[in-house]
Amino acid sequence: QGITFKVMDRDRIDPGHSATYSNVQFEGKKPAIVTVIGDGDGDLDLFVYDGNTGGIIGSDEDRDSIPVVQWQPRYEGPFTIVVKNVSGDWENFVLLCNW
Repeated sequence: QGITFKVMDRDRIDPGHSATYSNVQFEGKKPAIVTVIGDGDGDLDLFVYDGNTGGIIGSDEDRDSIPVVQWQPRYEGPFTIVVKNVSGDWENFVLLCNW
C-alpha cells in the first residue's frame, strides 16, 4: 500500500537468544513500521524501545515468525529494536524498516 521497506539486517538467531539494534533513527511525526520475516520454523518476538528512556514503544509476541510493530514517533530517534527467538529451533530472519 505504498510503503517501502529497507533491509536492516539478515541473520540467524539461535533458540533463546536475541538480536539487539541500538540507535535506530526514525523520522518524527511520521508512521514507523518494523517487521521481521522469519523462515517459519519457530517463534520470533519483536520489541521496540525508546532509546532515550528505555521505555517500551511496542511489541509483537504472537506465536509466529512474522512480528510487526507500528507507531508514530514524536521525535526523530534513537530507538532500540530487539528480535527474540522464543522457540526451540534456530531461525533465519530479515529485519525490515520503513525508512
